[in-house]
Amino acid sequence: MLKARSKTNVPSLFDLSAPKSSSVTGVDLDWIRRSAETGDAESQSKLADYYYTGTHGCTTNMVESYKWANLAAAQGKKPAGDLLRVLELFMTAEEVDTAKARAKAFTKNRTESSR
Repeated sequence: MLKARSKTNVPSLFDLSAPKSSSVTGVDLDWIRRSAETGDAESQSKLADYYYTGTHGCTTNMVESYKWANLAAAQGKKPAGDLLRVLELFMTAEEVDTAKARAKAFTKNRTESSR
């Protein structure tokens, strides 16, 4: 359960209820990344898009983009599935295999850490 902001307007370290925007990009990349790492499919899809486009503080990285899109698509995010198909047009088989291995390792690590 997400913690609401206190009445004193002092943000909590664990306050994930509202991301704080970066003045440069309007996106809190750290918040999106933390949310993606907890398994949030929407954040995973956004992070995949940011790595694909090289925006919001991410450098272009097709392998990382594929990894996050793969994780989001596995949870039913259609835009992430569409991005996977686009990425496969531009990636080598080795890059796709690396990205799939990273997604698998991420899932395995999340499963093991939740035990």
